[in-house]
Amino acid sequence: MIDILITTYNRIDFLKRTVESFIAKNRELPFRLFIIDDCSTDGTQEYLFSLQKQRQLDLYLNSERRGLAFSLDMIWNCVEMFDSFFEENSYLCYLQDDMRSVGEEWLLKVISIYEDLRRNHLTDSSPIGFFSGYHSPEHPVENTLSYDGKEVYIKASNSGKNIIGEKRFWGSIGYIPRFNPNGSPRGMPGNGIGSQVDVYLEGMYSGSRIDAFAAAPNCLYRQGKKVLVIPGMLEHMGEEQDRSTWRGDEK
Repeated sequence: MIDILITTYNRIDFLKRTVESFIAKNRELPFRLFIIDDCSTDGTQEYLFSLQKQRQLDLYLNSERRGLAFSLDMIWNCVEMFDSFFEENSYLCYLQDDMRSVGEEWLLKVISIYEDLRRNHLTDSSPIGFFSGYHSPEHPVENTLSYDGKEVYIKASNSGKNIIGEKRFWGSIGYIPRFNPNGSPRGMPGNGIGSQVDVYLEGMYSGSRIDAFAAAPNCLYRQGKKVLVIPGMLEHMGEEQDRSTWRGDEK
């Protein structure tokens, strides 16, 4: 029902917890797991090969360091190729490699809540683009709902730490450009301005780096769509140690 995309580079300690907790906490909803490694040197590839042998994922390896934007586009291409040969799943999820699953069957729950609210409650006043199981507190909450005993947030953006959407919505956004408006590469370490991949996906920005010209023409922000968030389903391990996917040489 859903394809999970993970990009990684030299973060085996986080990646193991991300993958293992995800598999342990999501047993009811069918999923396909796609992981691309950007030339890690810390044992990541050996770990991923062991999972591949157990048929738990589809693995792709970059031949040289390419950065986050290139890797995400590449693995997205692989999913589209996969769909041309096999049954296409309805949803696509980009999951950072430092997100620990804490809620039981959280993926099934957030999809069920999204489908019901989109169909019965939010279509006209708050059209939904992406939805998530992780609440980024730096992005403000516009509205709060109660659904089946759970608190649900409606937001204009939520960063790119966990982004789920229907494949047709992902398709309306298109691929991530390799370069920022100032000519610097997106998603590569050391450029001093952050990856801006979440900028492209949602029309919002990491930290205080706000540039109205950096948002994609069809992004969530410019379309006036909202993000539906069910908090408490995921834990962002990297942020606790200031080692987010979006910062520094960890990209």
